[in-house]
Amino acid sequence: MPLQGPPELRTPLWQGRLVWAGAETATGEWGRLNGAVEAGTRDAGQVLAGTGSNA
Repeated sequence: MPLQGPPELRTPLWQGRLVWAGAETATGEWGRLNGAVEAGTRDAGQVLAGTGSNA
C-alpha cells in the first residue's frame, strides 16, 4: 500500500483553475480523515491565493 497518493493528484490543472482535494491527495495521512483535512487546507489556500501552486 502506498504511503501517499500519486503527485499527479496534487498538481493543479487548467492554469491552476482545477485543484483536486481529498484524502488521496495528502502527503502525510493518505486515505485518512487527517489527510483530507491536510489536503483541504492546502488546496483552499491555493484557491484563495488564486495561484493554483503549492504555497
